[in-house]
Amino acid sequence: MANSSFIMMETILQTVLCVSSTVCLWSAFLLAYNWQGVRQRRWLSSVLFLWGLAWGCRAYGLIFGNTAPIYERVLTPELILVAIIAGFTFLVWPIAVLNAPKVKLRRLLLFCLPFILCVTIYYGTIGVFGLRQFNFTSLHEVGTHISYFSVWFRLVMCACLLGYLVFTIKIIICYIGDYNRYVEENYSEYEKYTIKWMRTYLIGLMAITVLFFINLCFASYTTFLCHNIVACIFLAWLTAKVMVYNTPYVADINDYVVPEMPKTEGEDFNSRFSTYKQQIEIWMANERPYLSTDFNLKNVMTHFRLNRTYASKIFNEGFGKSFILVVREYRIEYAKKIIDNNPAISMSEVAHLCGYSTAQAFHKAFVDCNNGLTPKRYSQAKTSSLKK
Repeated sequence: MANSSFIMMETILQTVLCVSSTVCLWSAFLLAYNWQGVRQRRWLSSVLFLWGLAWGCRAYGLIFGNTAPIYERVLTPELILVAIIAGFTFLVWPIAVLNAPKVKLRRLLLFCLPFILCVTIYYGTIGVFGLRQFNFTSLHEVGTHISYFSVWFRLVMCACLLGYLVFTIKIIICYIGDYNRYVEENYSEYEKYTIKWMRTYLIGLMAITVLFFINLCFASYTTFLCHNIVACIFLAWLTAKVMVYNTPYVADINDYVVPEMPKTEGEDFNSRFSTYKQQIEIWMANERPYLSTDFNLKNVMTHFRLNRTYASKIFNEGFGKSFILVVREYRIEYAKKIIDNNPAISMSEVAHLCGYSTAQAFHKAFVDCNNGLTPKRYSQAKTSSLKK
């Protein structure tokens, strides 16, 4: 009976590994095919391809009997090292989403350093001194051999993996604020670039890590199965999110680097600060560029021949608000005029006419600008006043 249960669990794990590999490889293809200049998609495509390849190799080995012992051993060094690689990829990807200009070759090498040191020290020491690597089936066996280098250094590698997770959480929390500020100062609609799902990303990442350590310490087909199912669901969810995610960073990230301006030009800008503000007000009132759903700070920069620093300064200091808030006020005032002239108009049509990409984004903006009053209630109030 026990042998039958064992065979069934092994068969289920084989199936899950094959399905996981297929999901990852197909997702990698979709992201690579539809990457559209978005570096985050290309990066995630590479990550998913590696995961799919790894799962495929494990499924192949399990089916043909080459990797079965790995599912019965605890603290396997190869599994820890693979997990560190995965931890590294899951660290760099949020940076690519939240702050694309920060993803530089030098930084990537710096992020790789803990992993490179772990591999070099572990295998270098074992190779130079001819140390024995132990295979354990329980934590008790690990405890009895804890004084050996090849055993206790595995714990060091586990600490490296935890370090990647902690650093990832810290980086995401730190960069989310910068990301939000960047969107507010450069784009007219925050909801279009929302990354609220990044919190779910963190939760999923922590769940995978916890299950991995459970699997690492109590190796069995059941623990491997749970870990692989959760990881597969997480990666499939992540692919779906990235496919519909609009990034504020274009393929050429140099477009977002503020150039150094000559001192004389800076002095000239300061003397014309009020003039620029008045010209922008006239432009917004007469031409209404904010009615375009793609309206952003770059449009202002192009129209008035300003760099990003100066354009942002006009809104932040001249208008006293970020770009997104100034545009929001113009749009909502225009929406009120539309509703005043036609109270029966649908709110989705109003949203489209005043520049919002979705009715939900318009609803939220209207409520924020009118102390909780919804556009529908505003329309009803206008209709009632007309009847009277």
